[in-house]
Amino acid sequence: MPWLRGMGTLLVHRMKSKLFFACGCILVFLSSCAKGGPIAPADTASNPSQEFTTTLSPSPFQPVVHSPTPSASPTVTPTVTPTLRPTVIPPASGEETMRTYADPIGFGIGTVYQAQESRNPQFPPVFASEFNTVMMTTFLKKVQPSRDQWDWSLTDEVLTLAQADNQKIIGGPLVYDNATAPAWLMFDHADCGAWTPAELEGILRTYIQTVTARFGKKVSAWEVVNEPLTSGDNCWRRLLGDHYIDRAFRYAHEADPDALLMLNEAFGRAGVDRGTADQFLALVKQLKAAGVPIDAVGIQMHLSAEILRPTYPQEFQYFLDRARRVGVEVWITEMDVYQGPPSHFPNSLDIQKQIYKTVARICLQSTLCTRLILWGISDRYTWLAHLSGNNFIDPQPLLFDAQFQKKPAYFGVLDALREAGGGGGQ
Repeated sequence: MPWLRGMGTLLVHRMKSKLFFACGCILVFLSSCAKGGPIAPADTASNPSQEFTTTLSPSPFQPVVHSPTPSASPTVTPTVTPTLRPTVIPPASGEETMRTYADPIGFGIGTVYQAQESRNPQFPPVFASEFNTVMMTTFLKKVQPSRDQWDWSLTDEVLTLAQADNQKIIGGPLVYDNATAPAWLMFDHADCGAWTPAELEGILRTYIQTVTARFGKKVSAWEVVNEPLTSGDNCWRRLLGDHYIDRAFRYAHEADPDALLMLNEAFGRAGVDRGTADQFLALVKQLKAAGVPIDAVGIQMHLSAEILRPTYPQEFQYFLDRARRVGVEVWITEMDVYQGPPSHFPNSLDIQKQIYKTVARICLQSTLCTRLILWGISDRYTWLAHLSGNNFIDPQPLLFDAQFQKKPAYFGVLDALREAGGGGGQ
C-alpha cells in the first residue's frame, strides 16, 4: 500500500539521519541525493490526485490557490513559564544550530511538517538538529475523509519523526474555513450542506474530541481555531454563530485538559495591521472573560520585504504589549519572508536576514513570546511557488535554500538566539 511504502521510505531516511550524526562521510551521500531547482506541481502533495483549494493560510499537504482576503482594557500580567523542557540534540561535528541555543532557554524553534519536503534525503538531519518543535497540521479533509472514516497516516508519520527527535508537537487547526472542509460536509453549497445547528455542532464535537483524544499527551498544544477574523463567512459561524469558537475550545479542553490551546490569526504581509490586532485581541479578551480556555494566540508572519512597512518592529511590539494585557502567550506560528522580485533589492537576502533577525529578537526579548514556527525548511518546497496568479517571482522565503544549505536569513535567527542565550551575537 502507498502509505506503507511511504513509511518504509521514512525509516530509511531516519536511519540515514542517525548515521549522519555518527559519521560525517554520510553527508556526501545525502548531498548527492538531493535534487536542485523548483519542484514540479505533482511533487507538492502527498497525493498527486488532490484537488487545489482556496484558503488564506497555506496547507503543507497540498498546493494552495490564493484568493485576496477581503479600546482600553485593564492590565493583566500573566505568569508565563517556558512550555518546553531543555532537551538538546547534539549537532553534527560540534556545529552550533538554532536548537543549540533554543533548548537551554526553553524557547520553541520549529517548522511546519510538509510531507513532500520530508521525502528529501537532506531533510532528516536538518529537521532533527535545528528544530525542537513541529507543527502537525490535521486538516479536516485529510483526517476525516468521510463522516465515518478516519485516516491517521500523515499525522502518525509526523508523530513518529517528532518522537524520534524529541520534539514538541503542535497539532491543528481543529477548525478552519470552508475551503479545507471535507467534501462530505458540503460547505461549498450555499446552504452549507443544509445541516441543522444541532447536527453541525455534533460533528464539530466528535471531530475535535476524536482527534485530540487520539494523540493524548503526545501532542502538547493545539491550534484550535485558525483565522476567525480573516476566514470570511465560514459555515461554522453561519450555522452556529460566533459561539463556535467558544465551543471548539471547550471541546478540546474536555478531551485533553493538560494541552495548551491557541487561537491563530493573520495580520497582513506588510507588517502587523493594528486594526486587525485590536479586533483580534478584543475577541480573545471577551472569550477569556467568558471562561474560554485560551492559553496562547498565534500571530502569522508571512511577510513581503518589498511592501514591508518600516514600522513593522513597533507594530509587532504593540501586539505583544496588548497580548500581555489580555493575559496570553504569543506564538509566531507561520513565518516566511518573501525577499522581493528580482532586482527590487540589490541585497535582497541581506535585507531578508535583517527582517528575520529583528522579528526573532523582539520575540526572544519578551517573556510572553515563547515559540517561532517557520513555514517550511527549504525554499524548494515553499508554498509561495504554487499560488495561482502568482505574484511571488522566484520566491526564496525560508532559512535554507533549495539544496538545504543555510542562507543569510538562517544566521539572522541564529544570532538572535545566540544573543538570547547569553552568547553575544553579530
